[in-house]
Order: sequence, then structure tokens, then C-alpha cells
Amino acid sequence: MRIDFHTHGKLAKQLPFSTVYTDWLFAQAKSAGLDAICLTEHFNTLQFDELYRYIASVSRRAGDCLELENGLRIFPGMETDVAECGHILSVGPLEAILELNRRLIPYKAKGSFLPFAQLMDLFDQYPVTVGCGHPFRAPGHVPEQPVEQLKRLSFLDLNGKDIALDRERTERLTYALAEKLELPVISGSDTHQAVQYGCISTVLERDCTTFDEIFSQVRAGAYRIEVAQQAAFQVGSIITTTGYSSTDFNQWPSLSKAVLVLLMFIGACAGSTGGGIKVSRILLLCKAAGKELQHYLHPSSVKKLKMDDKPVSHEMLRSTNIFLSVYLIIFAASILIVAIDNFDLVSTFTAVATTLNNIGPGLEVAGPLGNFSSFSYLSKSVMIFDMLAGRLEIFPLLLLFCRGTWKKF
Repeated sequence: MRIDFHTHGKLAKQLPFSTVYTDWLFAQAKSAGLDAICLTEHFNTLQFDELYRYIASVSRRAGDCLELENGLRIFPGMETDVAECGHILSVGPLEAILELNRRLIPYKAKGSFLPFAQLMDLFDQYPVTVGCGHPFRAPGHVPEQPVEQLKRLSFLDLNGKDIALDRERTERLTYALAEKLELPVISGSDTHQAVQYGCISTVLERDCTTFDEIFSQVRAGAYRIEVAQQAAFQVGSIITTTGYSSTDFNQWPSLSKAVLVLLMFIGACAGSTGGGIKVSRILLLCKAAGKELQHYLHPSSVKKLKMDDKPVSHEMLRSTNIFLSVYLIIFAASILIVAIDNFDLVSTFTAVATTLNNIGPGLEVAGPLGNFSSFSYLSKSVMIFDMLAGRLEIFPLLLLFCRGTWKKF
């Protein structure tokens, strides 16, 4: 049985619960080859109990799990913050998880989280199995707890997000702690979006419908952890504008492809040779928007915009706004010209996006298994210009078309 021990049923904690999104998410889990998931929803997410009540209404009870019509088994669970910073996973019967969540109501706000020892005392009162989620993800400090407290855990989570960022460090630290505490390591993707399903999973030797069956196999070592490379590789390739592809992501779900397209525009970090708008500019624009909203609410307030605890000058903000304006003008004009070739909108949009942001593959015609040969010479010329403009951060190339540049030199 292939199971993901760490998943979520909502896109974000503060978003309203959507039955449509949750149904689609579970369908994608089954499509990704999973037989079962542990739904470890955040304990302080909006409508926690409504999420589980809905799942119970559209599933049948089989042991400890809730089995959907598509055959996916959902094992109830919860992810809880601790005062020391860090996340604790608890899995168990639905009634126990719902009762625990109700008892944690006074401790759901930041600053009110229970300390690790007190939370474990609470969990000891219920038939739940408890482990540490992504133990070495900053700013967590759970591994720094006294050994006698850590040994109250039943497992450690080898987390897909951390594996994607630094597999060697994540595996080294997680397995070292597990050996020290004599605990098993199981895996979870930490899925909020469908593209994360299948990036890491635990394969048990036998099918299970109860937690006793699952953890008897885990304790006996009758399982293996499998890490998939494709999703992490494609996300890394897109956001760093490296241009490589290891799979046909044209076949991925729509949400997964939308995430990749969004990453095309965000691009790499400031100072790198990658393309895109750059993470620093996106962050600066978000901060500026937040400052503007605060100004509308409090017109007399004076708030300094900061990045890395350093004040941002008006000149810097002005140049960022102008860059984004020129970027959007070039992007819109390029789409209009390339659209003359009469390809579908997705092909046209992503062909311009991937060239202006220096990504490599786009979607559909310009996808990882396609190329740009079917575009007209006019469109190719536009996209060549876009590639140069994107690589040179737009303005150096535009200066070539200014008369004053040639007079000066």
C-alpha cells in the first residue's frame, strides 16, 4: 500500500473550506498512484471540523480510515504547532482527532501554542500516534527538546518539501535523529497543491485499514520510502530559469501547470543570472502594496518600507515600478504579435512567457516535448528580442534604440 503520511485538504489555513477543491485534490492523489493518505490538516485551519464532517459524509468507514468512492483511503490526523516552534503530527480515529482539536481551541493563536511537553501530555490521553513533522525545517526547535521528551514520539517525518530543497541535509539529519531516538522514519509530501502528490511516499508491504496495522509494519521495518525526482526537478528548473525538463509536464493537472507558469514570472533571486521578474522585485512590490493599504486605513501614518531590515529608497521603488510597467508592455505587445500565428492561447501565452523570462520550455506547442519551429519568422524574431530583453533586464537592450546612446558613444 502506497501512503503519504503528511497531507492537507486545503490550499491554505486561512482560506475557506471548498468541497470542490478538496474533491479534486483527493482525485489527484489517487491519480498520482497513492492508495492512502494521512490527512494531517493544520489544527488551527479555518473550518477544521467541517472538512472532516464533509469527508465522513462522502466516504464509508473501513477500520480507522474513511474510504472514498475512488478507493482512496483517508486516515484522519492533525498537524499542531508547539510553543518552541515546530510541528507535531498526530494520527488516529476520527473521533479522537476531532475531540483533540476542540480541546486545543484555546491554544490555536500564535503566542498561545502549548509547549511540547504539555502537548504530548494531552496526546497521551487519546488513542493517537504522534510524530514530528519536518523536524529540521527552520525555524523549528523540536529536535532541541530533552531526549526523554523526544522519545515520547513514535516516528519522524521525512518531508517532501525539505527533500526538494536539500535532500542530502534532510536525510542526514532526520535519520541521525531517528537513530539516536530509536524511532522509525516515514515520509510525507506536506501536500497543499496537487503537484506535490507522489514526490515522496511510503510503500507498506500489506494493505491496511487501521493504524495498528500500519504502525506494526512500520515498527517491523516492512516498508520502504520512495522519492520521485520529477516534480522537484521541474519546479527547480522553472524558478531558476535553467531550461531543463525531465518529463512532459503538459500531462500534469491544470493547477500544477498553473503553478509552473506562475514560477516562470517570479524567476530567480536578485543578483543571479536567472531570468524572470526576480523574487526581490515581487517581494518589494508586495510590501509596497501593503504599505499603500495601510496608508488608506491610516492616512496620517508614516511607515518606512524595508527590505532585509534596511530602508528602501523612493528611487529604488520607482525603478522597480517602471521595470514592471515596461515588462508588461513588452509582454502584452509580444503576445499580440505572436497571436497572429493563430496558435491556441496557452501556446501563445507561454511561448512569450518562457522567452521573455528565459525559461526554456513552455506549454502545449512550446512544451517540453515540442519546440518553436512551427512559429513564423515574425514570431521568432519577437521571441528572440524577448529573450535578449529578459536576459539583459530590458533597459540595456532598449538603450540601443535610443538616439542619445549613439551620440554619446
